[in-house]
Amino acid sequence: MSRPLNPNVLRAHADYVDQVLASLRREQLTPEGNYRRAGEILEDLVNEHDASRRFCGGTHSLRMAGLQATCTAGGIGLLENWVAAARRKIAALEA
Repeated sequence: MSRPLNPNVLRAHADYVDQVLASLRREQLTPEGNYRRAGEILEDLVNEHDASRRFCGGTHSLRMAGLQATCTAGGIGLLENWVAAARRKIAALEA
């Protein structure tokens, strides 16, 4: 049986990822630099925030705080998709 999702935990993780993405946007890196930094960010989430990530069949997936998101466009899109999914789930849990 899975644990119920906690909106406060989701919000904290989503806020953190939003801050990291904002910092990444300010760096104005090349596409290769963005790809590299997204990988570093995802590794940090795995190592420091109990996240898990996979790549299978052309699809990236990220599971963190009990919520999963996917993306076929790469790491930055995956991070953005996870934040969007977290914000939607928070809204649903608090409704």
